[in-house]
Amino acid sequence: MININVQSATFMTRLCLPSMNKRQQKSLIVNVGSGLGRVHVSYSAIYCGSKSFLEAFSSCINKEGHNIDVTHIGVGRVETNMNKGYEFGKLEVGNFVRNAIRQFGNYHYTEGHWYFAFEQYLIRQSLLAPLITKYFDYLRRKRMDNEQKEKEKEKKKD
Repeated sequence: MININVQSATFMTRLCLPSMNKRQQKSLIVNVGSGLGRVHVSYSAIYCGSKSFLEAFSSCINKEGHNIDVTHIGVGRVETNMNKGYEFGKLEVGNFVRNAIRQFGNYHYTEGHWYFAFEQYLIRQSLLAPLITKYFDYLRRKRMDNEQKEKEKEKKKD
């Protein structure tokens, strides 16, 4: 996970930055992060930490004065394999992508969709934050339990 979220973004930026700086036109780097880079939940320390790094890294590149805009997208729950078991609040991939693309180069940080922006606001700013965080922790534990039960069923079949 660290190789994908930290090392690959660092390496690709380091590789592309010199040629992007030489261009007359402004260049764009898009880093795909996660809302969990800002809202940290249990059982996800490496994932949340690596996504926090990606946001900080994107912010630093923006401040270095290059002729490059870096847009960091703090994605929420989109319908992917990673989000199986979370039925509440998922967005269809195409819907998310259409909204997110409109934000590239306009903002240094975006959730990519108004729904995720609203959700992040509620979690970070609201008095409901502890309850919402506990709810997501409950869903995560439930998913982990279901995955464990599936593994046990597979072992019994063998």
